[in-house]
Amino acid sequence: MPLTIRRCGKQVHTSADNLEAYQLVDDDLGRLVQWTLGSQQELWEVRFVFTHVCGPNGGTVLGLGFGTADVRMEEVDILECENLAVCDAYDGEINILGQQVSKDGLDLCEPSSGTCEEESITAMYDSSQGLLRFTVDSRRCRGQFRADIMKESLRHRELYPTVAFANRKSKVRIELIRCLMAMPVPRDERLLRRDFSTSLTVATDEGASDFPSGCVIFEVDGRKLRADKFLLAARSVYFERMLHTGMSEGAASQVPIPRASAPAFEAVLRFIYSAGQAGQVLFEQADPLEVLHLSIEFLLEDLTRLCEWKLMQGLTLDNALATFGSVVSVRNQVPALVESCIERMQGRMKDVVGSESFKELCRSEVGVRELLLSLDEPLAKRRRLQVPGIRPG
Repeated sequence: MPLTIRRCGKQVHTSADNLEAYQLVDDDLGRLVQWTLGSQQELWEVRFVFTHVCGPNGGTVLGLGFGTADVRMEEVDILECENLAVCDAYDGEINILGQQVSKDGLDLCEPSSGTCEEESITAMYDSSQGLLRFTVDSRRCRGQFRADIMKESLRHRELYPTVAFANRKSKVRIELIRCLMAMPVPRDERLLRRDFSTSLTVATDEGASDFPSGCVIFEVDGRKLRADKFLLAARSVYFERMLHTGMSEGAASQVPIPRASAPAFEAVLRFIYSAGQAGQVLFEQADPLEVLHLSIEFLLEDLTRLCEWKLMQGLTLDNALATFGSVVSVRNQVPALVESCIERMQGRMKDVVGSESFKELCRSEVGVRELLLSLDEPLAKRRRLQVPGIRPG
């Protein structure tokens, strides 16, 4: 997942690939640039490489903000949850979240005045622990310096790598080392329902409610899976329609589910029963790719997003093409997964065309066409602009 510019001050210039920035003029305002990974990440690690002319005010401030607006440089490195920052070593000290480390603590050495040198600060954020780790690698420091900050208030937040410039003598390059997208949280209000009182009606002489109720047995791949009609119908519009008493499935005591394995369909049922809270446990026995296709068939968008996330975590060059071929027909439902598959294969066509998965894909004219169109970078960029949920790189 590429880094893109989220916010950029009027005095900051960025390169065509958005990964290098510097200040155009000396000005306290409008000199902040902020990057984004496009969605909340469970863990990410980036490296900021600073290049400056040594001397007074030749430094830069690295920040990790929650949507920080354009601010003065001295306001960026306050010990606040909303403005997290670390200064580079060229101002004589490193300031991490307001925790100043002196020259003695850093074992600093003096640079040659007027020379242009590089130093880097690597920032790692683990949202599950609320952990921020900063590692400084600079000629000003003998060896590496590392600082860990762990706060409950930093858990499960969306941080944005941010830089504020000291003056136009400095520039910064940002490099994405790794990132893991955070597991999506269910958002469907119907799936999350815990109050079912609106589904209850009192039977009258005119007739009883036809809302699904009772037990249903699904026949899946030679197995019989028992489930509660009321719970399925209350939390899923698809199953409400399927199990409605006016439908053949609603009147039947057993309902066949063709083209599905028992573990995959059981994962669907478990997801609904848990109100979407089962998480990765769903995939202990079930193939996430098969569950994804079932989730699309059963209109369970939250489950689709969970499967997409799971598949992206395990994506490699070896399985990217097979995954792409499987989901290309539903690419609008899983745009981030399709994009990740393309990123894995980009520049590796020699390996791709020699794989068994490519031979399998060649059986589908649509699949081959979509692959070639997606690997055509100018065209792929135009297509990304037209697909919701995909940010242009």
